[in-house]
Amino acid sequence: MKVVKRNHDLSERELKILDVFILNLCAATNAVVTGKGMALNPLEDKEDVIFQRRLAWQSAISEEQANQFKEMVTRRIETAMEMSGVEENVEVSAEDVVYGGVK
Repeated sequence: MKVVKRNHDLSERELKILDVFILNLCAATNAVVTGKGMALNPLEDKEDVIFQRRLAWQSAISEEQANQFKEMVTRRIETAMEMSGVEENVEVSAEDVVYGGVK
């Protein structure tokens, strides 16, 4: 799961707030879609990346659940960015969110 904002001028505090907010959106979406335990493992920080995590479920999820999670979490993050006025130059990517395989 990755959220990129090109050429941002966000402060460290704003980045931390967005990070926690996106973590909560991921957790809430997971509760709705799978109801299973999920870990959000941080990945190396890179320029312009405001959020990047590898999502790992305690047990495998179905392909249908994986696709539903990707679609729903992407839509929720994009909507949240738009509502907060941070949507310009934001790219949300939900690739490889199923770590460890899909059953």
